[in-house]
Amino acid sequence: MKRLSVYLVATLVASLAASASSVRADFLDWGYHWSVNTPVLSSGTGSVALAVVQDGSGAGKIPAVSVTTTSAALATNPDSFHSNYNLTLTLTDNPSNSAGSVTFTGLVSGTLTASGSALTNTFLGSLTQQVTIGQHVYTVTMDPATTRLLAPGSATPPLLDAIVTVSNASQGGGNGGTAGNTPEPASLVLGGLGFSLLGVGCWWKRTRRAELSAA
Repeated sequence: MKRLSVYLVATLVASLAASASSVRADFLDWGYHWSVNTPVLSSGTGSVALAVVQDGSGAGKIPAVSVTTTSAALATNPDSFHSNYNLTLTLTDNPSNSAGSVTFTGLVSGTLTASGSALTNTFLGSLTQQVTIGQHVYTVTMDPATTRLLAPGSATPPLLDAIVTVSNASQGGGNGGTAGNTPEPASLVLGGLGFSLLGVGCWWKRTRRAELSAA
């Protein structure tokens, strides 16, 4: 009997885990494209290049822009920056074959020389925006809000990222709104898993108690 209960639990876990994976896949059925209105920001002898990443498909956290710097300035006369740019993310909802976009404003400020950087990239205004596309509400958050930019020639330039979450439009939310707090299907599946395991445990205890009483 004990062997049977273990088998039932294992089967239940595998079945519900597969269901959860299937549900998560539904929320990744989208693609993205980044664009920037000013790819190169210049000041004096220096420049800051904003290279958007290649188009990709749905994921929780997506890369946006790689930022590199150049300068010939000396420390006694650094290049000074206070430059804005607009970064736009266009999302394509594959089930509805429709698209929508959100735009963030970035500010590059500070000083730069040939051998050092005191530059930072800061996203202004709200870090989180929403757009409803088809039957889904896409919530996009730039993360982090502020990033230190490295000196010219750095081997690993910083990469600006965004976090994208998706919910059903019927849950609420929309442009400028807040996505509803209704649990996603994957959460419901995991909750069901907990209750199911609890039920199996109670059944096993009752069966075991009956066996001991019979003995």
